[in-house]
Amino acid sequence: MEPASLPSDTAAEPVCPQCGHSVPPLRYCVRCGSPLDRQGRRRGFAAHPGEPARALRLFSTLFPHLPRAGYDSFRQALALGLAVVAVLVVAGLFPLALAGAAILVPALFVLYFIEVDLYERAPLTIIAATLAWGALVGAVLGVAARLASGSAAADTTSDLSAAVPAAIALALLGAALATIGPLTLVRHRAFNDVLDGATFGAISGAVYASTVALVRAGDLFAAGLHPGGDPVPWLVRLATLGVAQPILLAAISGSVCAAFWLRYRAPVRDRGALGWLGKPAWAALAGVALLAGATAARVLLDLFGGLLLTTIATALGLLWLRATIHVGLLEEANEAEVGPPVHCANCGRMTPGHTFCGWCGVSLQAQPKSPANLAVSPDPAKPAP
Repeated sequence: MEPASLPSDTAAEPVCPQCGHSVPPLRYCVRCGSPLDRQGRRRGFAAHPGEPARALRLFSTLFPHLPRAGYDSFRQALALGLAVVAVLVVAGLFPLALAGAAILVPALFVLYFIEVDLYERAPLTIIAATLAWGALVGAVLGVAARLASGSAAADTTSDLSAAVPAAIALALLGAALATIGPLTLVRHRAFNDVLDGATFGAISGAVYASTVALVRAGDLFAAGLHPGGDPVPWLVRLATLGVAQPILLAAISGSVCAAFWLRYRAPVRDRGALGWLGKPAWAALAGVALLAGATAARVLLDLFGGLLLTTIATALGLLWLRATIHVGLLEEANEAEVGPPVHCANCGRMTPGHTFCGWCGVSLQAQPKSPANLAVSPDPAKPAP
């Protein structure tokens, strides 16, 4: 049975079997997030302990601040967006379908920022600038791609020996430029967590990829709303360029940016926690390999083969991003003293102020950085209003 209030008797505090610290006698260690009722390292994802740390999960990986209760609304929004795109394709409205597919993933990120009230204390211009930077880079690279290929809709040319290196070079240049914008925030005092780097990198990468797809298809709108063609290839093409590619770029950019935060903002003792993927140079090379492989597959293979390889690369990118977020959140547990109670947005209870919620094990660093989450309820057994 749960206690009516937060324990205050420090003499009765148990020792966490994972980190060795004396912590309040709740369900989880407030320092490292490990369960206090059993031995061994925690296996749950730091942002959402009910999920495995090493698992392919779309929403909790791309939107780690999102409370568990918000998953259904985001799933419904994604399903609705995909359904609208499919209906437009079946109706032969290919340009409109492409526009809808291109804005779907960035729209989810914008809804995410609004839903969790993310970075309420940060200037709006910083968030808007991150979105604008990804769109600007995407527009410039989209125009360059159209000029280089001579076709807005085609992904291949007659000379594959020239098309493959050109496509890879253009994709890598765009991804690098999209990542540069978020990296300018690595020294910003308001964004000192690894999760900050992952968040800004992911949104910039997703907006860049979607804008490229939209700009490259600009010629389609000149042909009218009914350009003609078989709907099936269009569905595959839109799944690749409008869904898989933006998520892949979000995962790569978020992971690479997070590596810089881990290297330059995390304590020195924690910088090797992610292994070689935590080193910016190696993280950049891993991103190059994933993006180059997906781009080459799209040029060399048919539409279905390109979608398959891009989806595989996207899955690997999501696993990488999830591992980065997990390590970043675990590394937030330091030698700081346990603070006054704070409100946990995930379970709605008051928990001792540190790194993890003592009741549900969720990382408090993965919750909205809003003053509402810092409010202390007069009765610690009740959620703050």
